[in-house]
Amino acid sequence: MSQNQTFSSSPLSAVKVPFFIAVSTALVITIIQVLVLLTSIRRHLLQIFRGDHSEIPKKDNLKNLLYATGNLHFAGFFIGYAAWGYILCFLLTFSIYYIIGKLLENDGKLFEQILTVFIPVLLLSMFKVYITLFVAKYIFLQKRNQILAINNHRVSMILLYFDFFLDVFLDLAASFTRILNSCIITIIYMARLDYSPLGRQLEYRDAGFCAYLDFIQMEAIHRNPIMLAFSSILLVHQHTKQNKSSAKVRQKWRLAILLIHIPSLIILRKAVLTR
Repeated sequence: MSQNQTFSSSPLSAVKVPFFIAVSTALVITIIQVLVLLTSIRRHLLQIFRGDHSEIPKKDNLKNLLYATGNLHFAGFFIGYAAWGYILCFLLTFSIYYIIGKLLENDGKLFEQILTVFIPVLLLSMFKVYITLFVAKYIFLQKRNQILAINNHRVSMILLYFDFFLDVFLDLAASFTRILNSCIITIIYMARLDYSPLGRQLEYRDAGFCAYLDFIQMEAIHRNPIMLAFSSILLVHQHTKQNKSSAKVRQKWRLAILLIHIPSLIILRKAVLTR
């Protein structure tokens, strides 16, 4: 009976610790990403106020309808992307912690077997990188990389020929790391509407990023401090002009009421006016 209890409780205990660690880790990552998003909103608005369009494209008057509709969807995308970012970060961190826990079981024998496969490949790739840097600095580039010009062009072509075959096998592994890195970074930055993992050429396919751009454009139009200050000056000037004209009207009405109540003043007023 006790063996059955330990057998049934051991899987739960193996999952419990990674679960709570993953929950806290995903929460911290999501909060940090949301805070960075809020600071990016302020930074992008200040850039547009200064006329800097290096990150946010310049406003196009032909897209005013898209700006208005995208601004309406920004709040929904903000909540939805943050929620999905938290869920995906939780799944990612839980998988990592669970796999690490499984690898460390049985005195880490499985972990040692994996290291025996990956460490030689890692050392070979590191050796290749450093030897390439050494050769490029002290043999190929002029004045030890101070000038971008090749000294031994024939030797560099020979090295390029032999290096090609080694790069083919190493870059096959690098392609998998590229896919893995893109997936992990996309999950971590899921809550960031100001960042599109698709890149500059395809960022228009990201609906959340487009909604963020539309929101920034609408906020920049309605919260530009220079425009607001100028508008307030115009309103004050118009209000003072209206006050002057309304003061004259009030004065005339008061005079009319006074003359109605005291008709004897009408004769005196006519005499004053005809004088």
